[in-house]
Amino acid sequence: MPGMHTLPAVVPEGEFPRSEIVPVRLARRAAPLFGIRWANNPYDRTWVCDFTALTLSEIARGVPLPAGEGTTPIEAILEAALEAADETTRVMPVANATLNRFGPHTKSAVVLTAANRLLTDATAAVTTVCRDLCRQNLPRSLRLAIWAGLVLEVFRAQPALVVAAVQARSVQRSLTAQWGDHVARDPSIAPAARSEIGTTSPSPADRSLTPVRFALVDDTLDAVDLAVPGGTPIGPERRDDLASAWARRLLHMGRSGSGIVWLQDDAGHRATHAYYRSGAMVAPFVGEALDTDLLTGDLPSQDVPLPAWPDDDTLARTDPFTVRAHAVALHVAAAYLRYLETPAQRWPPLKASIRDLVDRAATAVGLRLGPGDPAHLLLAGFGQRLALEDALRDGEPPATVRAAVTRQLDGLRRTRQTWHTGHLAPGTASYLMEIGCVALGEALDQSGNDLDDLRATVGRSLARTWREALAARGIPEDPASTLDRLTGSQIFHLFRYAEHLARRGGASDLRRALAVLDAVTEVRDRVAQDEPVGIVVKHTAARQSHELACSVAWRLTVLTPPRERSAVARARDSAERHLRAVLADPSTTAILAAPGHDRTLSWAVDAIGPALLDLLRRDPASLDRTELDRARRLVAAAGPQSSSLVADLSTALAPLR
Repeated sequence: MPGMHTLPAVVPEGEFPRSEIVPVRLARRAAPLFGIRWANNPYDRTWVCDFTALTLSEIARGVPLPAGEGTTPIEAILEAALEAADETTRVMPVANATLNRFGPHTKSAVVLTAANRLLTDATAAVTTVCRDLCRQNLPRSLRLAIWAGLVLEVFRAQPALVVAAVQARSVQRSLTAQWGDHVARDPSIAPAARSEIGTTSPSPADRSLTPVRFALVDDTLDAVDLAVPGGTPIGPERRDDLASAWARRLLHMGRSGSGIVWLQDDAGHRATHAYYRSGAMVAPFVGEALDTDLLTGDLPSQDVPLPAWPDDDTLARTDPFTVRAHAVALHVAAAYLRYLETPAQRWPPLKASIRDLVDRAATAVGLRLGPGDPAHLLLAGFGQRLALEDALRDGEPPATVRAAVTRQLDGLRRTRQTWHTGHLAPGTASYLMEIGCVALGEALDQSGNDLDDLRATVGRSLARTWREALAARGIPEDPASTLDRLTGSQIFHLFRYAEHLARRGGASDLRRALAVLDAVTEVRDRVAQDEPVGIVVKHTAARQSHELACSVAWRLTVLTPPRERSAVARARDSAERHLRAVLADPSTTAILAAPGHDRTLSWAVDAIGPALLDLLRRDPASLDRTELDRARRLVAAAGPQSSSLVADLSTALAPLR
């Protein structure tokens, strides 16, 4: 099933002016090569080609060479397309004479031209929204985050096409730099060779034949006001640096710690899909680009302005692409603000404003585009998660939490249905299912007996939704038994699934959870080495994975019958290993030094405390001075002595100096 995206590529159909004929033909040839599916595709199939391996002749045909024996020959594909076509739809290869007019690197220029044409509607929608944001009193970090998130949403709809365009952009810019024009040269030194520096080639009369701009990135950024309030606008070179920096990050999508990208085949129609968390993707880029704190940005402490939502009359006059772009912009802004560790993040009025705005926008998009539109589903699912998460963390009455749980259950049921019917793309569906499952899991943990009559219903929903969330992103039903077949990026994002298994609490579930967490911590440790400490502190990265692994291993130690000595020893060794990793993690020192991390510290002590207490009683000499110091500071900062675990840890640590 193809699934619906918010900002997809559009293959041009119908008649066009003479000036657009070549870009239109190139777009139609390139579309099937990069997984773009559309109704009138003459080949009735799509591929996902690598830009570096693709040849100019393959682009001219719109059909790649077969991989080898057992694959459908090109001739058969072309013959089937010819037989199915009439005179108006017959596909003819683009002539070499036409292609060779492009340069300086013909393939790059052709692919960039095709991508710009395929993404015309998405680019226009992103540009319109960015210009609208410039008329609002928003911090520049929020404007840049929204721009990056909008571009990322277009990437989600067609990763292979966007990556190919980014690569083509890089080649074109490199070959048109004309570095030799800036070399000082005495007039008496005459050129001795055609290719010598200083012998400039005449510029082509038609600039469209030598494209250097990827409109989705370059043109849309031009619409974003990034000047410091009261300062001068940033220049074109700085804008180009920012565009290139985000383009490079797009090339990293699918690496461990940068979302997941996977290939899917639907009856011969192949496409790539992407899963990511918007806030986690854009915040490091914004912090680096604007030289702001990675955790606080340039936001005020409380009254953070939010993007204004268009009124009903404006929305009624707005085309569907731009309506969806407004919805995505709001989702990115809310996700970015929730990601940042600021006083504003915990300020109840701001959280309430975000929830109200998201709910109002979801309703408006549903009325304008229909309840099955992916933009409505995105905002509605995100709003359900916000309502439940805030009700839990703000200590709302049980009736409020119960209503939010019921709403979240209904939302997950709808997300599953729309994914199965092809109305929601796999990446978006997997994201909405995961955040909903995480919120429901927290509700089970924190609601005590208030949800007893709903626990069975919630448990069944969690089990089913997690299976489908994993399936949507190309992961088998039981990842613990197939870890060797998964990529690092797939493993990186299994942390929440392992948390779900640990919550179920059976010995089998705990063993599977620990197997997954051992793999997750290994991947996340590698990623953490390349990340600023602040990013590791904030989200589910290396330290939190080790905390959960330590807790799971210790629970296995307790649950395993004493007669199974080797199993008990393995579980205890695993708990100790993950405990030491938490104490050694640089982010542990960071959260101890920074105020406002009470909840994080409490979670850490709850997770590693039992294993730490066992080690202190069993073999305290095995802990070195640094480990003891961090353990002592962690316990002291974690909370009141009324906690029996904290009290026992304090007692055990007191004589050790």
